[in-house]
Amino acid sequence: MRHSMISGIRCRHFIGEKPCRFNKRCDPKNCRDFAPFGKRILIIKLAAIGDVLRTTPILPVLKKRHPLSHITWVTARDSIEILEGNSHIDRIYTIDHTDIIRLLAESFDILISLDKNMAAASLASIIKAVEKKGFGSTPYGNLCIFNNASRYSFELGFNDELKFKVNRKTYQEMIFEMCELGDRYGEYILTTDASDADYAKNLFKKWKIKNTDRIVGLNTGAGKVFLTKKWAEDSFIRLAEYLNGRLKTRVLLLGGLAEMDINAHIAAKARGTVINTGNSHSIKQFAELIGLCDLIVSSDTLAMHLAIAKKIPAVALFGSTSPYEADIYGRGIKMFLNLECSPCYKYRCDDMRCMDSLSPEMVFKACSNLLK
Repeated sequence: MRHSMISGIRCRHFIGEKPCRFNKRCDPKNCRDFAPFGKRILIIKLAAIGDVLRTTPILPVLKKRHPLSHITWVTARDSIEILEGNSHIDRIYTIDHTDIIRLLAESFDILISLDKNMAAASLASIIKAVEKKGFGSTPYGNLCIFNNASRYSFELGFNDELKFKVNRKTYQEMIFEMCELGDRYGEYILTTDASDADYAKNLFKKWKIKNTDRIVGLNTGAGKVFLTKKWAEDSFIRLAEYLNGRLKTRVLLLGGLAEMDINAHIAAKARGTVINTGNSHSIKQFAELIGLCDLIVSSDTLAMHLAIAKKIPAVALFGSTSPYEADIYGRGIKMFLNLECSPCYKYRCDDMRCMDSLSPEMVFKACSNLLK
C-alpha cells in the first residue's frame, strides 16, 4: 500500500488532532474564521530575561511589515513569563527537546536568531527557513552570521576595543540592524494581568503606603552572570538613610531569592523605615511593584529593564557593563565613571573600583534631581 502525505490546512486555528477553538470542521472556502498564516516568522532569543524583554521592540515593526504574520518565539524556560500575554506573539516555545522536534518538522519564511549562545545558533542553522538573519553555527561548531547586516554585532564578540571603548550603539539599534528593520525602535512590550496589579496594590496597603508618599525602590541584586555589577551593601544602607532623612521618601528593598540575606541586613541596619518587600514575587508581580514606585535605583539587571518597561525613572548604575548599550528612553540617569578598566564584562573582580567609586552621595544627588 502506498502512503502519501496530505498537506495541512494553512489556517492558524487548525490543530488537527482535535477541533479548533471555534469547534467546527475545517472548510477553508466557507469558514468565516479562516485565518491564513501569512509570513511565518521564528525568533530565537533565549536569555537573559532582561535581554529578552528589551528585544520585544522588534515585534510591532515585524507586524507592521507583515500584518498577517504568524510569530513563534523560542526562549529559555526562565524567560517565558516575560513574553506571555504579548499579543504580537502567536506561540512561545522553549529550547526543550520536545519543542525542538516540532520546529525541525516545520519551515519558516523568516528566521531571526539573536543569541550568541551556541545552542541557539546551532538550532537556527538547522531549522528550515527561506530567509535567515542574525547568528548561526558553522559545520566546525563556531559562531557565524547569516546576513551582512549582523556583522557589526558579530564583531562585538571578539573585538574588545570595539565592545569596550568604541561602540555607542544601543542594544536595540544593533538588533534592528541585524533584522534589517529600518524603523526607529519603540518601547519594551510587557503585558501583565489585573491580578498582578492587585497583588502589588495590596502589598502597598499592607505597608500603609499613601498615595502622597514618594517611593524609591532600591534593587540590590545583580544577576548570576556578572557579580561585578553589584553595588556594595553599605552603599545601599547609606543611600537608604539619605533618602529617608533628607527627602522623606518611603524606601523599598527589591530583589529575588538571591537577595534575601542582603535585603534583610539592609533593613536591619539602616536608620529609619526601610521596607523589605520580600523575595518570592513572580516576574510580573515584581514589575507591578516597580510600577508603583516613583524612582528605581538598580544596576544593569532585570529590575532596570522592568522599570524601563513600566516607564518608571531609573538611576542605573554601570561598572563592568557598557552604559551605551542600554537605552533608558530618557527617563532617568545612567551613572558610569568611565575608568580605564571598565567596562570589562568580567564575572569577578578583586578591585570593583567601577562600582565602589559610585558613592552613595553621588547616587543620592541623582535621585534628588529626578525627584524634584
